[in-house]
Amino acid sequence: MTGLKKKKKIKSIASLKKTAQTLVNKSIILRDRINENEFVCISCQRRLPIKQYNVGHFFPIKGYGKLRYDLRNLNVECKKCNGFSEAHLIWYAIHLKEKLGDEEYANLLNDAVYLDRTEWTREELEAIIKKYGSKSTL
Repeated sequence: MTGLKKKKKIKSIASLKKTAQTLVNKSIILRDRINENEFVCISCQRRLPIKQYNVGHFFPIKGYGKLRYDLRNLNVECKKCNGFSEAHLIWYAIHLKEKLGDEEYANLLNDAVYLDRTEWTREELEAIIKKYGSKSTL
């Protein structure tokens, strides 16, 4: 068996997407937390322990896949707002516009309408993983 190289297992696109989302989410937590133990939900504006967070997409992954890893589209939310509150997107929109400013908010809305809806390529996903994998972790 000497001289034979072991084949490197190629990760599936689904696996790369999951890894990229995990790394980007960690970056969002680092960006949005108040301190090591707390965050403010972008939707309800409650100050909560960090263990009660979710990273929420303003534009959902389904239908807006190219915004999946866009930092403008991702913000820390409490589990209640992200998972169970039907009205949370109203408050999310109001607070997101305040956070981004009028111009960047308009750019995000424009991107939601006009961005290419094609799937992520292996190369794009690997670049995201490389970029956010090198950032500080929680």
